[in-house]
Amino acid sequence: RPLEWGLGAASLIVPLLLVEQSFAGDLRFLGVGLFLAGVSLGMLGWRWRMPFLAGAALLSWGGTITADVLWGTASQDVAMGLVLLIWVQVLAALAQRSMAALRLQRALVPPTEFHRAIYAASGVSSLLAMWLSLAGPTAGPAALLLLSLALLSGLSASLERQAGLAWPSMGLGLVGCWLGLWAQGLTLDWIAAWMVLGLVGVSIVGWVLPRLGLTIWAAPTNEGAVVAALLLTLQAGAGSALADELLALTFALASLGLLLTTLAVRERQLGYAYAAGAAFVGALFSQLAAWGLRQAQWYVLPAAIYLMAMASGLRRFQGHRKLSQVIETAAVAMLLGLTFVQAIRGEHGIFGALLLFGEALIVVSYGMLTRLRVPFIGGISFFVAGVLWMTFTTARITNQWLLFGIVGLLMIVTYVILERYQERLVRAGRLWMDQLRTWG
Repeated sequence: RPLEWGLGAASLIVPLLLVEQSFAGDLRFLGVGLFLAGVSLGMLGWRWRMPFLAGAALLSWGGTITADVLWGTASQDVAMGLVLLIWVQVLAALAQRSMAALRLQRALVPPTEFHRAIYAASGVSSLLAMWLSLAGPTAGPAALLLLSLALLSGLSASLERQAGLAWPSMGLGLVGCWLGLWAQGLTLDWIAAWMVLGLVGVSIVGWVLPRLGLTIWAAPTNEGAVVAALLLTLQAGAGSALADELLALTFALASLGLLLTTLAVRERQLGYAYAAGAAFVGALFSQLAAWGLRQAQWYVLPAAIYLMAMASGLRRFQGHRKLSQVIETAAVAMLLGLTFVQAIRGEHGIFGALLLFGEALIVVSYGMLTRLRVPFIGGISFFVAGVLWMTFTTARITNQWLLFGIVGLLMIVTYVILERYQERLVRAGRLWMDQLRTWG
């Protein structure tokens, strides 16, 4: 036994001395020492039944490949060599466990200390490979390396049923795609726009995978996709601002709307549907700005329609009556308030007044048809405000005595009508008030 320990120690010391001498002299022979050290560690781990030495041996062989940089090999080529080693060792561990599972007629057996040592060494080697690849002069090989690691991580996550591996796979895939599009010469805004569209496909795949039993992909393709899409949309907005061209931002917002619509159907959540509507309205705003339309009505009208639709959904599907009324109030005030201010300022002349009355009548009609109190009262209020404003404007340009005569005549006619139809008008007023109380 002492002789065995002595020979084992000697077999490890000799390669380590070679490594030490390489640092002191010619570093090009470092790889030889690391390779021999890996062989020695592997044999000692097998002989002494120390599984953790398998990880040390794999790290030593990874160092052997990395040492090729000292011979002038490009860092990205060395990184691809490391990735090949990682694929071999991870697939070998998975294959061994799968064969054991088939033999025992059960699910994938839990990883042993030996398998965990292999996975740990693979993780360290992956970090080293990514560092070498990103340090290279071009983005194409780095993108290929990251995508290959994402595929390997995704395969391991699916076999292991480990959500902790699915998230890194999603992240590596996104970074790899980003670098791949960058290598194709796309600008920052268009890289983000195309990636948001790609996330729509990721979400659809994530819709199918849980039906096959791979529930670990539900969260990464749902919350993960949404967070990534929002960040990419911000990138598209920043890139479009720098480029002074909004087409990419419009494309990104429309793609974000498609993603949120897909998630709304997939998860059956109204929140995603509202967010999708907001994204589509944002895409419309971006396109209107790209066309050079600066008139505020072009932007307020679709926003008000969206708010009305959101309020209707909240009332009908979720029973939020008070919140719906607040949103409807904001929509009516935003739509008719802007038109009223423009009419007062005389920006569009007689057309501005006609637009105010037309929009007010449409809002009143919508309130009556849907039996909603806020649009009905809001439309009437702005209609009356418009009439009063026109009366005031007329008072400034017409003979005051004529105006007083008209007002007096109207007062007399009103008194006669009230006196003759008093009881009928009271009953009609009470009926209208009772009817309004039943409206939403």
